[in-house]
Amino acid sequence: LGGTSTMIIANADGTGEQPLAMLRSPETFVDSGPAWSPDGKVIASGTSSSDGGLHSNLIEVRLEDGAVKPIGSQNQKWTEVGRIAWLADGSGLIAAGLEQGANSNQIYHISYPGGEVRKVTNDVNDYQDISLTADSVSIVTVQDDSVWNIWSAPDGDASRARQLTRGSGKSEGKYGLRWTPDGKIVYVSSAGSPRVWIMNGDGGNPRQLTQDFSSVPTVSPDGRYIVYGSLGAGTVGTWRIDIDGGNPKQLADNRGLFTSISPDGRWVIYRGMPGGLWKVSIDGGERVRLAGNDPVQPAVSPDGKSIVFAYRKDLFRGIAIIPFDGGEPTKLLDLPPGYNTAASSVGRHTGGDSQALHWMPDGRSLAYIVTRDGISNIWSMPIDGVAPKQLTNFTTDQIAWFDLSRDGKPTLFSRGATIKDVVLISGFKK
Repeated sequence: LGGTSTMIIANADGTGEQPLAMLRSPETFVDSGPAWSPDGKVIASGTSSSDGGLHSNLIEVRLEDGAVKPIGSQNQKWTEVGRIAWLADGSGLIAAGLEQGANSNQIYHISYPGGEVRKVTNDVNDYQDISLTADSVSIVTVQDDSVWNIWSAPDGDASRARQLTRGSGKSEGKYGLRWTPDGKIVYVSSAGSPRVWIMNGDGGNPRQLTQDFSSVPTVSPDGRYIVYGSLGAGTVGTWRIDIDGGNPKQLADNRGLFTSISPDGRWVIYRGMPGGLWKVSIDGGERVRLAGNDPVQPAVSPDGKSIVFAYRKDLFRGIAIIPFDGGEPTKLLDLPPGYNTAASSVGRHTGGDSQALHWMPDGRSLAYIVTRDGISNIWSMPIDGVAPKQLTNFTTDQIAWFDLSRDGKPTLFSRGATIKDVVLISGFKK
């Protein structure tokens, strides 16, 4: 089931396309874009791998023969590498990167060809894109500052919404949150790097449950287990723990994210790497591939007969429904207006954007996030094509993640706002 990732070059007019270099799974070229050296002889790129924990490297590809080699000793421990830019004299690169254990991208200077790494920024903000002036004297970057907290709203009534967390981490619930059957809240806190926590329904008695980089938890229908994706070194895959955090058990080892548990509690559905939708027993064992492409945020229907997920194939971007045992979609739905525009960086460190889909209890509608003019609300869309309708009426902030009560009311949210500023950094050379 291994795959390949290929760097392709072409003429400026799009002709003459040909492969230059290839990486084999689990290593891939990152999609933030390669960078040509000033002399045109080398292309620098970030790579990503889930082998032994999610990590990234900086590599160079030689134009002459496509040879690939790391830049420097790679002693820097990256979780991801973003945009890269060469200094005008070719003596180094500037990159946005996420260190292992960190919670925000910073900007780094990497010497070339030595590969020595030095931080240019060192703060709590997040830097997502970079560009250099022609003389490489200044860096232009987009700086993100955001805080996400967990809120509850009885019966989905925004006027009665109550904030449950107070920013002990910058991303409370941003990477996932769920109600338990007895009214507690399982969520991801990013005070440091993402971990699974549990707290009372009123926000009291928060307790950390996992030690490794964890995301998008799901609670079994009987309340016994929490299933989540882990990207920690040595723990990559889909994991199950008891509701109190005990007895960790790895269910699958192929970077499982965006998990859903069948209504009978027997099966875990997840997005795995390489791309595809997979199924594994809640007790572990052989995993079965259900669908290809790049499914995101699968959810099993209330009757256990279908799975819905965000779907893309060729030029189609939409929502797909497939049989529980896998196969081609039985129904394709267009993306509703405003879907998945809340906080475009949500899930960036967890393998994909927040495209949370929830079945309504009757199994005939889907609940999802819509963001308009920077404000998010929850909407529902019948799968038979009837017009969507708005379920909440928030007037501020964005929603990164949400969950429904048993009667189908959106009552649990991770809400916040992101401020983006264009920042000029000068004098970074030493």
